[in-house]
Amino acid sequence: QRGTASWYGKKFHGQRTASGEPYDMYAMTAAHPTLPIPSYARVTRVATGRSVIVRINDRGPFHQGRMIDLSYAAALKLGFAHLGSAEVELESIEPGQAVTPTQQAATTTPPAVATTPPAPAPTQQAATTTPPAAAPTEQALPAPEQAVAVYVQVGAFSSRANAENLRSRLEGEFGWLKDTVQVLAVGNLWRLHVGPYRTQDDARSVAERIESQLSIKPLLVVR
Repeated sequence: QRGTASWYGKKFHGQRTASGEPYDMYAMTAAHPTLPIPSYARVTRVATGRSVIVRINDRGPFHQGRMIDLSYAAALKLGFAHLGSAEVELESIEPGQAVTPTQQAATTTPPAVATTPPAPAPTQQAATTTPPAAAPTEQALPAPEQAVAVYVQVGAFSSRANAENLRSRLEGEFGWLKDTVQVLAVGNLWRLHVGPYRTQDDARSVAERIESQLSIKPLLVVR
């Protein structure tokens, strides 16, 4: 199955998934509309051929044109966490299906082998040269320095009062933006941000609606 993968991160970290467990953006998990919960799947990025094994523990994505939502960790390993989405191939892993060392290369590190081992007996030699197949496992991932999200910047003002006035106007005319509009002090300016959004496409859609109704040209920012 081939389609578009996106990822969800800090905004959803700790929230309950469809499986009942909290979402962990640093675990190798994913959301899919139909695959069993729990189950495992292999996700391969078409552009690079790189693959990861993820555990399905949530439902989604709910954005038209998306096939699967990956955790931040999985997107980072596939190399598109900074992009928001990528074309992938999805393969469901049946219960009991072995995962070869090659297939696990993107998510596991093979154990070190001693360079001068003692001479083993013939039967011991056979045992050490054939490693057992590894079952799919979640891999621990160090926390990145900063988890990013996409925001829509509606304006930047030298006066906080002007920023707050536009904030009130946005929340009044766009009820669906309530609780997502933020006034931030950056340097000598007060910036009005709306978000966060998981992908640039989601943020761009909001920016276009604001522009069409208020004749304001928003910007997309990542922080």
